[in-house]
Amino acid sequence: MVGGRMSEKLWEMPGLLAALVMRPLPVSDRARQRGQGMVEYGLILALVAVVVIVVLSQLGTAIQGKFTQIVGALK
Repeated sequence: MVGGRMSEKLWEMPGLLAALVMRPLPVSDRARQRGQGMVEYGLILALVAVVVIVVLSQLGTAIQGKFTQIVGALK
């Protein structure tokens, strides 16, 4: 290519590359279902983590209260 034509072609390449990259990849139904299952497991895991944090914080407060009673009785 001569002169400015080569630079024009180089500027067109990123657009072509972006079009190829942005095109959605074909995904099978099995892969889509597997991804959905992973999201569901993640949500369940997050819910269990929240429940554990709440229970441990309440249990920690109760244990702290008992230790405070014991220390008060020992004085």
